[in-house]
Amino acid sequence: MIFFFPFLLLTAGMTLFPAAFSAIAGRTQIRFDLFWELFRDGSFRISAQVSSLYAIFTTLSVFFCGTTAAYLLYRLPRFFRKAGFILLFVIWALPSFVSLPVFRAMLLNTVENPIASGLQAFLSVLTGRLWVDLPIMTLIALALFEDLSPSYDESMRLEGAGTIDRFFSLFFQIARKSLVGYLCISFLDQMRDVTLPMMLTEGRPLLIAGFTPYGIAGATTTLGFFLKNNLVDFTSGDSWTFLWSQNALVTATLLASFWFMNRLFRRPEKTFWLWFGLEVLWGLFLGSLVFLPALFFTDWKRKEHTYACAGIAAGASLILGHLSPFTVILWVFLLYHFFPFRKVFDRLLFFFNTALIALWISVSVIALGFLVWLSFSGYEYLPPFPTIGKALENLSWDNYAYLFDSGFLVNLKNSLWLGLGSGALGVLIFSMAAYAALKKPKYYTFAKGLISITLVMAGMNTFVPLVQTLEALHGLNRFLPIVFAVLNQSAPIAFMTAYFAFRQTDRTYTELGQIDGASRWQLFWKILLPLSIPTVSVVFLYIFIKGWSSFIAPLLLISSPEKYPVSLRLYDWAGDPGLHHTRWGIFAAGAILTVAVMAVCSIPLPALVRKRWSSG
Repeated sequence: MIFFFPFLLLTAGMTLFPAAFSAIAGRTQIRFDLFWELFRDGSFRISAQVSSLYAIFTTLSVFFCGTTAAYLLYRLPRFFRKAGFILLFVIWALPSFVSLPVFRAMLLNTVENPIASGLQAFLSVLTGRLWVDLPIMTLIALALFEDLSPSYDESMRLEGAGTIDRFFSLFFQIARKSLVGYLCISFLDQMRDVTLPMMLTEGRPLLIAGFTPYGIAGATTTLGFFLKNNLVDFTSGDSWTFLWSQNALVTATLLASFWFMNRLFRRPEKTFWLWFGLEVLWGLFLGSLVFLPALFFTDWKRKEHTYACAGIAAGASLILGHLSPFTVILWVFLLYHFFPFRKVFDRLLFFFNTALIALWISVSVIALGFLVWLSFSGYEYLPPFPTIGKALENLSWDNYAYLFDSGFLVNLKNSLWLGLGSGALGVLIFSMAAYAALKKPKYYTFAKGLISITLVMAGMNTFVPLVQTLEALHGLNRFLPIVFAVLNQSAPIAFMTAYFAFRQTDRTYTELGQIDGASRWQLFWKILLPLSIPTVSVVFLYIFIKGWSSFIAPLLLISSPEKYPVSLRLYDWAGDPGLHHTRWGIFAAGAILTVAVMAVCSIPLPALVRKRWSSG
């Protein structure tokens, strides 16, 4: 138990303790009579509707484009596949506080005012999310396709199936059935997303109906960004009462969405009346949105329920005047299932995804080149895209010189402490927990339950009570809470990686140690851990990069500029879209230095992974 206790303390403490502490510490903050009033509040309902639309569009578009990109890479020659893999890995490895401002800079050079209308702003955040999330989905799908036996694809080819037919009949079906759990978690992550709407649009344009005493909402205000804004605005007095109640309501909404989607995937034929109740409760809007993803990823036992639900939702929305993007999606779904020329629809979808992938490649290459050029340019404000002739004019090292003169090394040191502290403490906690789970299977079952809670609960909804707790304990402006937040976010991948590595280790050495009378601590520290050095190094590097690139936790928990990591310093220069005096050249130079440090730290990663699996 002593080996598992730190992991239990970390996951349960960071996810559940702050909410319990903030509730117990001040009973006046708990007013359940506010729940119905907040539920009916315009700002909350707008945020919930925007979050659902945003989550559905991004989850589906990333899934379809990612699987298509993985299939195209799978069919390419080895050289081009490696080139595509490198580009995907580079964009995926860019921290959000670097990639999103660069994307916003390109957006401002393309569109005069991205937030001129609600639809335009919404499309901007959708495009940004697709650009950021496409690499990881493609890499996961590519790993699935490479594990597939080539004989299946070859047999379909010999039977006369074309390229697109083989994709939709074989590869797409494998990805759809294998990634259901990942897509559910991704859906929840998008609903509580903070970073992207904050850095691209600040939740704007604000909607008149979203101005209420309990908050302000706009066309791109997700539930996570809604809570973040209220956390910044409500800092004292009775305001904590509304903030705590809003946080509890958002958490309940996320948990209900997760439970409902899980039930849809397991027992879809039993959820019709539950869905209809949600439609009535949410004014024939949100219920359809929560219901929609299952239509694409689930094989229903009774197809008439699927068509009935989609038809009722689309028809009721049109009759009541709720002509919104989700209504269009529902009609597209009906068209997808009843369209007489199914192969034509598949081809149109495949070519549309291919066009988006080509656009993604172009944007990625231009973004990387634009970032490097900005770091050597003399512009303080955002310049237009340079022509080839002017791109090499007036280049200098002045931006890099300014970084060293302005104390940027202090920010690098702070980020280094966060990365090293997170990596070292994480290796110890997760390795000990994996060892305990290896010895006693009940600990492994318990750990999976804690990880599930972390995946569902961790987000802005847990930061609100965490800030309240740290404020009461005088724990703000310290690095340790940020380290714990990073470890909590890293727990699922880090623990599972360590556990499966320990399980594959040769047990002969531990058995010999037991015969010689070694204690459990000696078996772990002197035998098991040294035998798993490659995997432990991978876990350390993974957590180190998470700590180095952390942004939301420092933004909420640190207010002293001398303790800023590089993420907050870069955010002050050009990350905030509300800044009137952005310094793009200095931001780009700092971003290049930050990415260079991360790249140097990540160099051993591929070799360690190969060594880990070759020694397997």
